Amino acid sequence: MCVEESLCEPIPYICEATGQCDAIPQGDRCEDPFIIDALPYNHSTDTDDFFNIYWYGSNQCPGVNGARGSGSNDVVYAFTPTETAIYKIALDSNYDSNLYIVKDCEHIADTCIAADDDKGKSADEKIYTTLTADAPVFIIVDGRYNNSNASGDVTLTVNLCVPDCEE
Repeated sequence: MCVEESLCEPIPYICEATGQCDAIPQGDRCEDPFIIDALPYNHSTDTDDFFNIYWYGSNQCPGVNGARGSGSNDVVYAFTPTETAIYKIALDSNYDSNLYIVKDCEHIADTCIAADDDKGKSADEKIYTTLTADAPVFIIVDGRYNNSNASGDVTLTVNLCVPDCEE
């Protein structure tokens, strides 16, 4: 038996609400993210299968004024662009989600590049941003809420932005 949401030995295990130690899934932490290794990239998952680890405070991520995600499960992707260009990062979800890009998961407040939070279950997040060749970033898919767990099905797409990338 273990205490809920504590780490179990040996790591990488975490204590579930049931008091049992379960493996930490890939994509749950920046130490073991899903790797975006080719474009276009498309990945679907269910954030119910992950834990609430990351979030950002008010005015810490350009594009969103408020704090987001401290109560919601999140999924992490790592991406190292092969060229300096504008990229389109889009999130389709069936819940009120939040999308942000950071350089360092341990210092989100100081390294957040951009965020998008289009309020509502049917609103999909999109970020258009210039990323630098060979400079790794983390893309975090999160829920909007700070005091409850917003989670569900998501599809993340990443691609180079071409002149008609608006849609």
